[in-house]
Amino acid sequence: MRILLTRPEADGERTAARLESLGHEVLRGPVLEIVPTRTPVPDAPFDALIATSAHAFLDLQGAITHLRSLPIHVAGMRTAVAAKRAGFDHPGIVARDARDLATAILAQTPSAARFLYLTALDRRPDIESRLAAAGHDVTPCITYEASAVGNLPLDVIEALRQGTVDAVLHFSPRSAELYLALARRAGFLDEALRPLQVAISDAAAESLRPTATRLAVARAPDLDAMIACLP
Repeated sequence: MRILLTRPEADGERTAARLESLGHEVLRGPVLEIVPTRTPVPDAPFDALIATSAHAFLDLQGAITHLRSLPIHVAGMRTAVAAKRAGFDHPGIVARDARDLATAILAQTPSAARFLYLTALDRRPDIESRLAAAGHDVTPCITYEASAVGNLPLDVIEALRQGTVDAVLHFSPRSAELYLALARRAGFLDEALRPLQVAISDAAAESLRPTATRLAVARAPDLDAMIACLP
């Protein structure tokens, strides 16, 4: 199959390699660019750290020595590996996704705690709101931003217009929304929605549901489950 990836470049390389190893042809059309914000890490006391993306460790600024001894709770093994490479050697909870991570933290942290959340500028508020509702203090530290690109690459636009793309993979709610917005603005929304749209989660599928005629939602929030959606 000919598959369009809308992931940022760094993530797309690994995903493309996996798909190509299975015999698929991959087109790259990132709708987001990951940019470090270089925000200084707060020099304050915390009980644990939280991260839901490997991008959180791209370019940490400030003195983080006082944080290295703290447990770090993460969503996904890639985030766990990135945390270790960044010098955080005290792993805490490793959950499948952000929702499961919040549930696990609540279950394992019965008393009020102070968390530093290494996160993105644009993010879903689930973890912060759930932990705060249970009496925990969550301080977000914006370490990176997922900036929208201006346009899809010309080769991707041409492939969509010619109908030579078999499937489009969407890895987040925001990237799915941006894909639709870019296609709509460039005047080829119908062609962009003609391939099978594969969403990593129900949240990522939400913006696609009203207009996509062929939509599949992964049974689990990972690439293996998305690949299983391909015919």
